Amino acid sequence: MRPEVLCIIPARGGSKGLHKKNIRPLCGKPLIHYTILPALRSSLVTRVMVNTDDVEIADISRQLGAEVPFLRSETLAHDHASIENVLMDHLSWLRNQERYSPAIVLYMQPTDIFRTLGHIDECIESLVNDTTLDSCFVGAPTHKKFWKLSSALGSSYMRINTPIYESRQVASDITVREDTGIACATRSHIIEQGRRIGDNIKIVLNYDENSSIDIHTDDSFFIAESVVSRELTRENTRYCFR
Repeated sequence: MRPEVLCIIPARGGSKGLHKKNIRPLCGKPLIHYTILPALRSSLVTRVMVNTDDVEIADISRQLGAEVPFLRSETLAHDHASIENVLMDHLSWLRNQERYSPAIVLYMQPTDIFRTLGHIDECIESLVNDTTLDSCFVGAPTHKKFWKLSSALGSSYMRINTPIYESRQVASDITVREDTGIACATRSHIIEQGRRIGDNIKIVLNYDENSSIDIHTDDSFFIAESVVSRELTRENTRYCFR
């Protein structure tokens, strides 16, 4: 039997950077449509739920086919509430109210819309096929060099990846940007420990440059809408937008 896979899409109502961004119309559809739709289309996802504190987001999400079994409490609806606590609370509610405990939780963010069904399915299938894995998520590889400002070194800069200066075409070492908002599958018991990602992980490498578009501002919304508009004219678009 296939394991129970629950997709949880967090969508808080009180966005300050971009007002009502999760339901703001993008190419005629609310932004959250572009995350709910691929989750529903995946044959590996058992249930799709939106976690929100906002009645309007809840109503729109239900119209789009997602479940919204409850509204998020005020204590988890503020700016500093962690996604890990939101996911834990969601599983706790389902366990207590429905006696439902999925084997795998698929986490996706409404602001990361440039995903494919392949991303979703590979993350889930990886956990199904390898019982030693805790999590599998999408990541963007880069050969760029990165530094960080370290207070431990007296507010000086330190390198955070290997200083190998090779041609980009032949470089053997890469740094991977964690893009869990695109897709992240994790076993439920890891989520219940308060962790989004476990210790034993697999990363699905994603070379799509559009994955860097994370919608939090007017400018990023404009860029995303431009790309979506173009993709909607293509018969063979790789994205699940319609």
